[in-house]
Amino acid sequence: MSNPFVNFYASGVVGFFSNHKINPNKDNYPFLLKYFYQICPELKPKISTMKKNFTSKLLTIVLFTLLLPGVLKAQDDKSKRPSPPATATGKIGDATISIDYSAPSVKGRKIFGGILPYDKVWRAGANEATILQTDKDITVEGKKLPAGKYSFFATPGKDSWTIFFNSETGQWGDKEGGATNMDPAKTVLSFTVKAKKLSTLKEKLEYTVTNNGFGFQWEYSDIFISVK
Repeated sequence: MSNPFVNFYASGVVGFFSNHKINPNKDNYPFLLKYFYQICPELKPKISTMKKNFTSKLLTIVLFTLLLPGVLKAQDDKSKRPSPPATATGKIGDATISIDYSAPSVKGRKIFGGILPYDKVWRAGANEATILQTDKDITVEGKKLPAGKYSFFATPGKDSWTIFFNSETGQWGDKEGGATNMDPAKTVLSFTVKAKKLSTLKEKLEYTVTNNGFGFQWEYSDIFISVK
């Protein structure tokens, strides 16, 4: 029969070990344990369970410690990502334009109208939000865009796309759950452009900057935005 006093005493001993971070497996405590077991036999299974739990937690901590540097290194090395970083730069008039993005690949999937639905805002790349920077004021599709740094988003359509420049930068491109991480209240410029079709598959997303604008190609879509 269970003895309330024994249970109370056993709980106190186990708590003492836990609170003082004592490892019952260590050789420093065999006589202490032997004494406890003699005066309180019901204590033994509780201590045995504690020993097992301690060993399991210790192994988890050791494995985590060993693996963590490799995981952090892989995260730091963005070139190893499935969608590696890329940059497109060029001059348009007096302005220097740079676009920093991550370049996903088709990999046999249907992209636009498939995994990226029509009429839904897309981060125009992968991983972090795509960033466009200009060191001079420019005119984009007839609209003024002050010099600065912007996140760049797009809503695909069958025949036309809507383009967004947003003042928030540095955020991850998608929210948890998959929604695009664009705050509409921070959109500084938006417009619609016609979509062209490529005759051959463009496997990897690629941005280019020319002397009269910039654009990107991916899968069978070809989007160009005029800049002055």
